[in-house]
Amino acid sequence: MQITGRWIYAVFSMIFLICTLAQFFLAGMAIFGGGQFWSAHKMLVHLFGLNVPVIMMIGAFMGNSKKNDFFFILGLFILIVTLYASANLGFLHSYLGALHPVLGFLITILSIGNLYRSIVLLKNRT
Repeated sequence: MQITGRWIYAVFSMIFLICTLAQFFLAGMAIFGGGQFWSAHKMLVHLFGLNVPVIMMIGAFMGNSKKNDFFFILGLFILIVTLYASANLGFLHSYLGALHPVLGFLITILSIGNLYRSIVLLKNRT
């Protein structure tokens, strides 16, 4: 069960990173290609935004992860909620809207670190 949890954690960390990079691509397509891509950008975040970190948390728990791994996933939760707030309140306060791509970048950096930590945990068989 421990190895299965570690695999779940690693696979869903990779899925989260791929989805995060896809979000940047869709946002760029919406800005430079046409506004019809905003709906895809919005739909993708609703599919993976809070769902994948929950599965990562379960996998990290099953895989007997270290405390720092849980803090990485909790950091993703906090940044995602803040990202939602910046997207929804950005129309009222422009400085909150300007934080939206910065928060997306921080989520990407954190998800790269999370993937690295999950692979290290997967390689550690003890």
